[in-house]
Amino acid sequence: MKVWCMNLDWSKAKNIFIISFLLLNIMLGYQLYLKENKYSHYMQWTTNNIEELKEKMDEQRIQLHSDIPKEIPEMHFLQIKNKVYAINETLEKNISETPNKNLIESFAQQLFSHYQQYQYDLIQSDNKQYYVYYQMIDGYPIYGAKIEIIINENQSITYSQNYCETINQGLDRQVIPAYSALRTVLEQQIIPENAEILQILLGYHGDTNQTNIQVFLTPVWRITYQVDNIKEELYVNAMTGSLENMINY
Repeated sequence: MKVWCMNLDWSKAKNIFIISFLLLNIMLGYQLYLKENKYSHYMQWTTNNIEELKEKMDEQRIQLHSDIPKEIPEMHFLQIKNKVYAINETLEKNISETPNKNLIESFAQQLFSHYQQYQYDLIQSDNKQYYVYYQMIDGYPIYGAKIEIIINENQSITYSQNYCETINQGLDRQVIPAYSALRTVLEQQIIPENAEILQILLGYHGDTNQTNIQVFLTPVWRITYQVDNIKEELYVNAMTGSLENMINY
């Protein structure tokens, strides 16, 4: 009798394990289906519309010298407090060597607070007289929080730095594709003719001109373009798709 009961209990337990395993597989399979289905819709959108974007750029004589990012991650609003550490200050000692990125970074490590949280911006810098480093958060740059280093003609160094301290953050939401941001800009014909689009990059931006006041940062797509060797930037709200106010940027 005991042997029969043990066999019966084991049979029940085995059936429970099998059913649980099947339910787990169904749940995982459904999640994978949702993910692939969402990605397939995105691929269909880009396939159907990339030619339209190319036609608009050709019509407006705009050249694209950058890949259009394909990722559409989840991001959130940030509540931050802006801190200004330096504004157009001049280093007492001039540099005696020809400036280069390695020399500037060795100098920056000693001078700037939280320097390890900043990342060099190749597009905005010229690697000769002007160097820009943006503060990073979760792998994304905060466009209003940066280190700027200027090498003057007399080899003196002028520098500025502001830093964002995170106070709070909102709920994660999926951003719009970079294709949508670019289409918005092209449809409104904001980029002038004969411009070259150098980069489309996801990050955060807001009014960081206020010191020690809590402000909100919004996920944005930054579109950097160049006309006659002059670089300009546009910011498209990555949540709503609308152009951000440029006054405070």
